[in-house]
Amino acid sequence: MTGRNEYQKTLGLLHQLMPNSQLCVMPTKGHCIHMTHPDAVAEQVIRWLNKAA
Repeated sequence: MTGRNEYQKTLGLLHQLMPNSQLCVMPTKGHCIHMTHPDAVAEQVIRWLNKAA
């Protein structure tokens, strides 16, 4: 999970190389999104966990 301002091509490449990975790029969010937007991060983590269950 990354903010749009922090997204780099490297993250996209890592996502492609890792089976079953999920890349979430959150628009208009930058560095430390877990601190600045904890509710949005928690929502994405819960979605991911529900898919994995």
